[in-house]
Amino acid sequence: MQPERRGRPGLVIFLIAVICAAPMVLSYVLLNYTDIGRAGGTTSHGNLIEPPRPLPDLPLRDAAGSGPDGRLHGKWTIIYVSRGCDDRCQAALRAMQEIRLASGRRMHRVQRLLVTYGGGAEGAEMPPGQLVVDGALLDGMDEGRSFRLAPGDDPLRAGRLYLCDPMGNLMMSYPEGTYQQNIVDDLKHLLRYAGGGAG
Repeated sequence: MQPERRGRPGLVIFLIAVICAAPMVLSYVLLNYTDIGRAGGTTSHGNLIEPPRPLPDLPLRDAAGSGPDGRLHGKWTIIYVSRGCDDRCQAALRAMQEIRLASGRRMHRVQRLLVTYGGGAEGAEMPPGQLVVDGALLDGMDEGRSFRLAPGDDPLRAGRLYLCDPMGNLMMSYPEGTYQQNIVDDLKHLLRYAGGGAG
């Protein structure tokens, strides 16, 4: 009688882990060891944050209470930073929604986050699916520290959009007034080359 052949669960688990991690590792390599995001590179619409700035895997809440809460890590995240959410902020949130929708068939890999400081954004009109987090969870009393690009910079007044990769690295910023299609082009490029196929 032939002895029963047993599988190799350790190898299977290792291969699954490699497959799951590959898109995020590839995006990190593309952004840090190629010309993506730099002048003259394939995508140069945004400003590369060097080195990428790791953000903690914070729990995120759905501002409208209409869907499940999420987490910062695991998806590409378009971020806007504000104190409360005035008309300027709400315009940015609508732009973020349009950018995500324009990313096409891969938009399920993109989420939109409003980071609010000093009282949140109660009463503001939020697009469906808008995620929100209290900036104090990131920076404590030093408002905007995680999003400051230079000494003396005030991210709460700058009106920038930021892009965070699925590993939680803040890696691109876009000045207020950046043409939306430029951000869409960068995002599509990253989604395509970071893996995930047609999904």
